Order: sequence, then C-alpha cells, then structure tokens
Amino acid sequence: MGQAGRLRLSDAQSVFRLLGEVRELARDAALWRRHAVAGLLRLTGGHVGLSALEAIPIQGTGADVAMRVEVGWDAPWKQQRLADFIARGEITRHPGYAFLRAHALRPFTCSRAMMVADAAWYASESVEHFHRAVGCDDFIHSRRLIADSGWADMLVLHRPWGEPPFDARARRVVALFHDELARLWHAPPTSNHCDCPPHLRRLVAQFRQGRSEKEAAVALRLSQHTVHAYAKELYRRLDVRSRGEAMARLGWCDSFTPQVVIPSGPTMPPAEAPA
Repeated sequence: MGQAGRLRLSDAQSVFRLLGEVRELARDAALWRRHAVAGLLRLTGGHVGLSALEAIPIQGTGADVAMRVEVGWDAPWKQQRLADFIARGEITRHPGYAFLRAHALRPFTCSRAMMVADAAWYASESVEHFHRAVGCDDFIHSRRLIADSGWADMLVLHRPWGEPPFDARARRVVALFHDELARLWHAPPTSNHCDCPPHLRRLVAQFRQGRSEKEAAVALRLSQHTVHAYAKELYRRLDVRSRGEAMARLGWCDSFTPQVVIPSGPTMPPAEAPA
C-alpha cells in the first residue's frame, strides 16, 4: 500500500468524531444518515452522497431501496432523475449491476475502478444518460449486511464528472466509518451504564464525544501515556479490541439498528436540499 493510500491519525480521529456526532442524532434515522453522508463527503472530497437500505439480493426494481437520503445535489431535477432511475429499475442496465449481484451476500467498500473497468464505464449508455447528465462520475460504494433482515446498509459517494477519482485513502476512510457504524447495530442491546472505576468512566465520556486518546488526554489534563493505559484497561474489562467495539458494548447501538420492516413497499423521505 502506497503512502498516499494510508490513513493518517487525523483521518481516524475525524472518523470517530463523525461517529460521535452521528450517535447524538441516533433517534432520527433520516437525520443521522444525512449527517453521516455530509461528513463523509467533507472528509473524502466527494460531491454527492447517498445513504439507504438496499435489498438482498438486488432485483433491479424500485422496491430494492428504502430509507433513502441524499446530500449534495445542486438542482431538484437531478434528485428527480435519481428517483426515476431507481423507480424504473434502470439499475439492471448499469455497468456496476453485475458486481452488486455477484457480491450480494458480502460486505464491501469498493472504488468504481474495483467494480467497473474504465472502458465499460464510459461506454455505457446508462452512465451517459444518468451519471454524465447529473454530473456524477467516479464513486465509492460501501455496503454492510444487516443480519437476518434481507437488507444491507449502503453508502455511495460520487466525485464530479471529469474530476480526478477518489484516492485509496478516501476509500479507507469510508470503510473505517462503515465498519465502526456497523458495530453499533451488530452489538447486542446493553445498558449505557459503565460499571467501571471513575477514571475509566471519565474516559468513556470522552470517547462518546468522538474524541481520540490524544484529545481525551488534553480534556482530562492527563498524559497521552496515561490515557492510553486507561484505554487498554477499559478494553480488557469489556473484552474488546477497539474504541468502536467498546462503545457498542456500552450501548451505542440501540438506536442505530436500521429499521427494515416495510409494510407496503419502500419509504423514501424527501431528498436533502442542495448542500
């Protein structure tokens, strides 16, 4: 992996800070999704983003997508173009459709080039009629499966048409965010109470605000070495290996579980106003 593709410490800190912000909005699914997409666009240099529930397997109909929110469109007609694209089942003619069908039962975070070769992408009528028309080119597509539901959580970020593609670092930012977000709804329901000594409860409070160990050390007026030792003690007590797992074990996940019971077809709330 080249140096340009590595995640910096500041990238990880930004991702966990965004997770903390998203957690605060957990009771409003549309709101936390919109905030998550807006934050990821900011961190990756994206142009337009989409968050939704996606059926497994994808059948190529409007019923495949539920709880859709969008961020970044600069004109209402572009939002409508996407809605029509989904409703008419045009995904079956999209050059990425074969990849999505083949990987329906796997979680992934892929760049466009990992899913579709340049030649197939730019030769596609679907890409010409939709992507080029609305000004969206390169993308990162990320999916995480929701256990025993028949649905996946989906994130898609686009770069503007004709601009350089996302780099490997951007893809890893999205993957880290989606991995840690998925931990929140995969963990069993638990109490928010941290049955730990006071010094660990103070650290948990910092982590719940999305702060890194370094930032927690500043806020708590402790050395980074001391905070790191506290974090290791916390993980050992909870039998976890990361901050995301610790937060999930302590009850972050309850409000994040995606709502996948859809009585009469998918619900699609109004798309986000232009960002």
